[in-house]
Amino acid sequence: MKRILILTALCLLLPSIAFAQTNELADLVRKGLFEEEANHNLEAAVQAYKSAIDGFDHNRQLAATAIFRLGECYRKLGRTNDANLQYARVLREFPDQSDLANLSRSYLPQNQILTAASTAASDSDMTSEERDRSEEHTSELQSHH
Repeated sequence: MKRILILTALCLLLPSIAFAQTNELADLVRKGLFEEEANHNLEAAVQAYKSAIDGFDHNRQLAATAIFRLGECYRKLGRTNDANLQYARVLREFPDQSDLANLSRSYLPQNQILTAASTAASDSDMTSEERDRSEEHTSELQSHH
C-alpha cells in the first residue's frame, strides 16, 4: 500500500517537475540572451548558456530513463513487442546514454538492434557528430554479434 502511494505521488509530481525544468532552461537561455545582447556581459552569458546545456543533458537522461522503464513495464507485463519498441527507441534516440543503451541492447533481438542503430544513423535531424556516434555504435554491434 505504501509503495502504491509513493508511486502515485511520483506520477503526479513528475509532470510538474519536468515543466518546471523546461521553464528553468528557457529562463537560462533568456538570461543568456539578455546578458549577451543587452548588457554585453559575455562571461555571464556563457555561464547562463552552459547552465542551460547542463540542464538539457540532465533532461535527456531522464527522458531516456523513462522510455527504458516503460519498456521494462511492458516486458514484465508480457508485452514483448511493446517493450522492444521502447528499447529500440532508447538505442535510436539516446545512443549517448550508454548504460541504458547497453541494457536495451541486451533485451532486443539482433535484427531490431541493427534496425534501431541504422535508423538513428539516417535520421536527418541528427548532427554530423551524433550521426558519427550512431554509426560507431552500429559498427560495434555488428562486431560483437
